[in-house]
Amino acid sequence: MKKHTTQIEHIATVLENETLAPGVVMLTLDTPLIATTAIPGQFVHVTCNQYLRRPLGIAGADPQAGTMQVGIQIKGEGTRDLASRRKGETLSVLGPLGSGFELDGVEALIAVAGGTGLFPLSFLLEYAKQRGMRIAAFC
Repeated sequence: MKKHTTQIEHIATVLENETLAPGVVMLTLDTPLIATTAIPGQFVHVTCNQYLRRPLGIAGADPQAGTMQVGIQIKGEGTRDLASRRKGETLSVLGPLGSGFELDGVEALIAVAGGTGLFPLSFLLEYAKQRGMRIAAFC
């Protein structure tokens, strides 16, 4: 898997805000430049409250659609602000950041996660499935 090192600052449009559970939402963002370069295990910094950024694991990316998903658990003012964003609103997104997972030569994958750790692993599992890897997941 090729590592991505270039950070992209992008003004992303919120396409969907889906409530997954009380205090937990999934945002789908229009981020074509990030969606085409992100790999599983990377994250983005998203601006909240106009000035501060929050790191969020990439929960999914669709290069063809130019979209990315991030999961948010409301823990404070910043994540509350992000979770309240509605379709059509914009956010500043910096990323993808981090090295991601190295999967070259991997044939089978075992994943264990809980809580918000499921968000970035969902991207990894989908990536592995598309490449025909054997998968066992424990949540």
